[in-house]
Amino acid sequence: MINKGTYMITMKRFLLASLTAPLAIIPAYIAGGLLVEINQITTQAAFWNALHSLFLSSVVLLIVTYPATFILGGPTLAALTKYDQLSLLHLNIIGWLGASVVAFLFADWFTAFLVGCYLSSVISGTFWLMIRGSILSTNPVQP
Repeated sequence: MINKGTYMITMKRFLLASLTAPLAIIPAYIAGGLLVEINQITTQAAFWNALHSLFLSSVVLLIVTYPATFILGGPTLAALTKYDQLSLLHLNIIGWLGASVVAFLFADWFTAFLVGCYLSSVISGTFWLMIRGSILSTNPVQP
C-alpha cells in the first residue's frame, strides 16, 4: 500500500525537479563553452560575443532537455524508487544512455556524446538533489 503523504511529497518534488533541473544547463554550458573557447578570445568584444552565443545556444538546448527530463525522469524515478535503487549513479547512467541516443544525430557523434554526458550529469545531479530533498527542505530524506 502506498502512503498517500509520501506519494504527494515525491510527486511535488518530481514536478519541481523536472521544471528546474534543466535550467542548470545554462551556467554549465556557458562555463564549459568559455573554457573551450578561452584561448581563441582575444578582445573584450569577442568575449561578449562568445558569451552571448553560448547563452542563446544553452536556451535552445532547453527545447531538448525539458521533454527529455519529463520523458526519462518520470519512469526512471518510479522504477528506481520502486526497487529502492534511487541514486545519483543510476540517474547518471540513464542520462548517459539518453545522451548516447541523441549523439548519433550529429556528424561528430563522439564530441556530441561527451557534451551530452556532461550536460546530462549536470541535470541528473540537480534532479537528484531536488528529489532527495537536499535543496527543497532543511530535513532531507536519508538514503
